[in-house]
Amino acid sequence: MPPHPLWTELADLTLAQIELLHRHLDLLLEHNQRLNLTAIRDRQLGEVRHTADALTLLPHLGDASSIADLGSGGGVPGVPLAIALPHRRFTLIDSVAKKMDACRAMIDTLGLSNVDVIADRAENVDRKFDAVVARAVAPMKKLVAWSKPLLNDGGVLLALKGRTGPEEAAPFKQATVHRSPVGDGVIIELRH
Repeated sequence: MPPHPLWTELADLTLAQIELLHRHLDLLLEHNQRLNLTAIRDRQLGEVRHTADALTLLPHLGDASSIADLGSGGGVPGVPLAIALPHRRFTLIDSVAKKMDACRAMIDTLGLSNVDVIADRAENVDRKFDAVVARAVAPMKKLVAWSKPLLNDGGVLLALKGRTGPEEAAPFKQATVHRSPVGDGVIIELRH
């Protein structure tokens, strides 16, 4: 199956990576029939709103080698990023064990060796990361509070937000707001 045009516009992907991205989306939608992992149930919409949306974070990750996906839910944006960046370590964090079990199953099926899963609240995670990514988790104020203890010095929080993103970022003077190349959302970048 060919990739969505946005995928190849956003990332330099091999055929094997494109196949894994397709397979991840299939698995996500399959698991979503049993669990509430995502409100998006349409595959074509998922190609944009899940996969392409996740890939928009690639240029903002810089040389981060350890990346946490906070409130990962169904593994987005973490799993697509892990597929695109196979030499970096990703950790999916979500407090809902059933969602993390589904992510574990997807990761195993995909054969991804660069992804770990933690079924716990962010406040209980005792690890540090170069970057924390988040999408559709919580208001910016909460994301900053939850991610700060997880970030190494010089680390970055990257939050995928909708139209209200600029207002959410306003109280954080050091935040940079980037227009997303996908849809009408933004990427909020906040260095620690």
